[in-house]
Amino acid sequence: MATDEASSKREPFLAPLGYLQSIFQQNRAGGKTHDFTGDQPGIDYVFELQDSPAQGYMTSCARAIRRGDYILLQDEEGIHCYHVEKVEYYADPAEMWVALLRKTRYGCGLNQPKT
Repeated sequence: MATDEASSKREPFLAPLGYLQSIFQQNRAGGKTHDFTGDQPGIDYVFELQDSPAQGYMTSCARAIRRGDYILLQDEEGIHCYHVEKVEYYADPAEMWVALLRKTRYGCGLNQPKT
C-alpha cells in the first residue's frame, strides 16, 4: 500500500517531465509541420509577403505554433513550405499570433534532399 501511495504522489510530478521531454524531442527533430493548405486565406489566416518573395508575415488564431516549426501554404503556383523564424502571441485574443516566415525547400516533407 505504501508503494501505491508513493506512485500516486509521483505521477503529477512525472507528467510534466514527460511533456517537457516531448517538447525537447520535437525541437531536436526540427519542429512540427502545420498544414494550412486547406484553410482559406483572408479568413483563417493572413499572409503578407515582405520585400523578398522568400519571406513574409502570417497572422492567425489557428494552431499553436513555435519558432522552428514549418508551415505549408498553398497558392495558384502550388504548395510552399515556410520556416517559422519568429513568433509573437497577442495578449487579446491570447491564441492569435503573428509570425515571420522564411520560404524553404526542406523541412516540410516536400523536396527532401536525397541521402
